[in-house]
Amino acid sequence: MYMDFISLGVIFFPVPQTHPVWIGLHSDGEAWKWSNGASSDYRKWAGGESVQTQVRSSARTPVWSSLAVSIWTMSVENCSEAFPFLCSANEVVQLEKMSWEQALKACRNISSKHRLLSGTASELGYVFNEIQQNIKVWVGLRFLGGSWFWSDGGAVSLSLPECPQSGLHCGAVVLRTFGSGVVPVEPSDCSEKMDVLCYREPSV
Repeated sequence: MYMDFISLGVIFFPVPQTHPVWIGLHSDGEAWKWSNGASSDYRKWAGGESVQTQVRSSARTPVWSSLAVSIWTMSVENCSEAFPFLCSANEVVQLEKMSWEQALKACRNISSKHRLLSGTASELGYVFNEIQQNIKVWVGLRFLGGSWFWSDGGAVSLSLPECPQSGLHCGAVVLRTFGSGVVPVEPSDCSEKMDVLCYREPSV
């Protein structure tokens, strides 16, 4: 599904930004909606302003007031202001730290094409080249019912423990440690709050 503006404030910036940028959220005086017409219940206002105050500002549109990697806050600006803007063409989207289950749902909520990383060397290589960070991130790998499976339905060909330690039933990788053709997936506690990268195949 194409959207002219990004529908969640989760795009990764190689260098933290502090200037506002437009996202696709606006108020019609009644409620906040994304640029594709979908309703929005996502809220993270800067300065502690109430939702009611923001909704009454019908001639204004929320933008990000801070774009540090882990600081995502929205403010309200006049729609006629000139700011840079974010589009949903990004292949790599970085979210705040969350559990594996939360991460799986969050990636799917961005668009039907975004998902957790599959853990292949080529995919991780692409992502690492894009973001240049040494972080541990969730991949779409889960141990359930006595076997490992990829959340996107792909076959699991990695060497993984047949019976992982109790609770360590979700896959994660440290981006900087993957080698050529080798993907060191670490079975991890699914409830752990970890960095999340949502991935979409680059357009050809």
